[in-house]
Amino acid sequence: MLLVFVCRQGTVQLRVKDNLYELGPCQAFICLPKVGLNRILLSPDARTQVFGFSIEAIDQIVFIKRGVMGQVSQLWTPQVINFSDADMQISSHLYALVQLLEQMTDRSHYQQMMLNLQQAVFYAMADAVNTLPMANKTEETVNNKDLLFKQFLSLVGSSNGRIRSVTAFAEMLNITPKYLSVVVCEVSGQTPAHWIKYYVVNNIAQRLTQTNKTVKEISVELDFPNPSFFGRFVKEHLGCSPLEYREKFS
Repeated sequence: MLLVFVCRQGTVQLRVKDNLYELGPCQAFICLPKVGLNRILLSPDARTQVFGFSIEAIDQIVFIKRGVMGQVSQLWTPQVINFSDADMQISSHLYALVQLLEQMTDRSHYQQMMLNLQQAVFYAMADAVNTLPMANKTEETVNNKDLLFKQFLSLVGSSNGRIRSVTAFAEMLNITPKYLSVVVCEVSGQTPAHWIKYYVVNNIAQRLTQTNKTVKEISVELDFPNPSFFGRFVKEHLGCSPLEYREKFS
């Protein structure tokens, strides 16, 4: 899961591998998926709020497009960030709304309200990360390889799923495909092809479940050679045909 710890009072200590992070009031810690937390310690007077997003939830509630994935990637290395008073108020109100809504599961539009609320929480956190001053970022998060990775993700997002070639993105960045692969693997632990496919598949799922566009229209928008090729791609990566996926998850 992607976890967001917000400290409102007291102190919180979190150990990630061999590193120890301490939060004070108006500070937050964002821990990306697959980053293991080994220990969490709270002071007796600590008041905290924790938001958790599974990858599946993020896929469903957020249309990860231009900029958002890049904002989250700014914290690829776990670290403590400072929240403004406005960020603290927003997180507090959203947390209270989530708790209130959890008691209203009998409402006819409960699921849609919860999805929209989760989306609001995610974007609020992304905005808080995006407004961080450069002084609040570690040296590791602004080195050349990390910047190149962020530029790559930004290009993947701005392509809206139309570009699916590692070579094409390498040319945009004026580097070789081999060097792009080395950097992306080193920074994220995944290949460029993984990130490209991840974005394309989520883009397709979003269009199938949250728009009324036909399969042919979606395949044309995403520059697939023809609807048949598009259908095979969807079946390979989503496990069923486009129409079956729409029927199951829209």
